[in-house]
Amino acid sequence: MEPCSGSAWVLADRRRFAQALLNLLSNAVKYNRDQGRVWIRTRMGLSGWRVEVQDQGPGLSEQQIPLLFRPFERLGAERSTTEGTGLGLALARTLIEAMNGRIGAECGLDQGCTFWIELPSSPVLALGPSIRPGSYQGVKPWMGEGTILQIEDNPTNSQLVELILSQRAGLTLINAASGAAGLDLASRCLPSLILLDVQLPDIDGHEVLHRLKADSITASIPVIVLSADATAPTIERLRAAGAVAYLTKPLDMHRLLAVIDTYLHSTMANTHG
Repeated sequence: MEPCSGSAWVLADRRRFAQALLNLLSNAVKYNRDQGRVWIRTRMGLSGWRVEVQDQGPGLSEQQIPLLFRPFERLGAERSTTEGTGLGLALARTLIEAMNGRIGAECGLDQGCTFWIELPSSPVLALGPSIRPGSYQGVKPWMGEGTILQIEDNPTNSQLVELILSQRAGLTLINAASGAAGLDLASRCLPSLILLDVQLPDIDGHEVLHRLKADSITASIPVIVLSADATAPTIERLRAAGAVAYLTKPLDMHRLLAVIDTYLHSTMANTHG
């Protein structure tokens, strides 16, 4: 495997990604030439991080490549001594596309093949430089149960927060992709905490916050704003409207967890006090 500088994060199910990658590696070994080599590379692709598996096998013609990912299609290998069902690449394609990724191959006759998987890059990558070990050691991690409502229309941002909150086993995350849906869920589910984006498709985040605080049912629920807008007037306006904290994107994972832990401890203490 060629060395890769730094770390690359993608949005994917770890087990299913590993299963698809193992299928590519298995094929690279199975259909290679005697004493052939296999290379694994990672690089940034057109729509995310790409993992490439290259072999030194006999390769394929341009006409054969579109048939590679069809179920039970072995491109003549069924007449050889190489075992297989013709399902490995079809399964890999199903798994990768289910995770909003892409899979493909580049081959030449007698030149081997390079199979690749491309998955959406995760904003977690941007967290690395901003995380300072020990910065928030004074905050006790929340060990209890609780429900957090996230009002966010961007699926990538929602998945990032879900990944971050996986560090707190007792928390349940529910998502709303619009301001109206968020207001409805807040009043019906009464979450322990609300994470609110400012730019929403229907109702401005400031208006959502105003309605939450104006409703006696939801007024006491702490609201943390998560926004890419780092301008002072916006931050001041949302804090004045009742947000307990305003965190800017890209998110600092440790800081987000620390703020969530702080207000969960406070909320639960007031509930049982």
